[in-house]
Amino acid sequence: MSSKEVGAFDLWACALIRRAYVELNEHRCQRAADVLAAARRVASRGDPGLATRYWAAAVQAEAFAGLGDFDACEEALDEADKVVGLLRLLRKA
Repeated sequence: MSSKEVGAFDLWACALIRRAYVELNEHRCQRAADVLAAARRVASRGDPGLATRYWAAAVQAEAFAGLGDFDACEEALDEADKVVGLLRLLRKA
């Protein structure tokens, strides 16, 4: 059974992010950005205590930079930067 089938959203998003790395390695930035958009949607349904959604955004920023879409890159980096808030919550726990 796959992570998608059992509703393990963070695992599913991680699989998509790993796939995006293959696309980036092959210089297929648009494909990577598309896969990462899906990863971000899936991760948004996952555990908010995990950094998966921020990892997806950080990698998507790299894809957008490769496409020359610097506004989208900045938006993705802004989202990825929110991981700092998660780290603060974890330190308080």
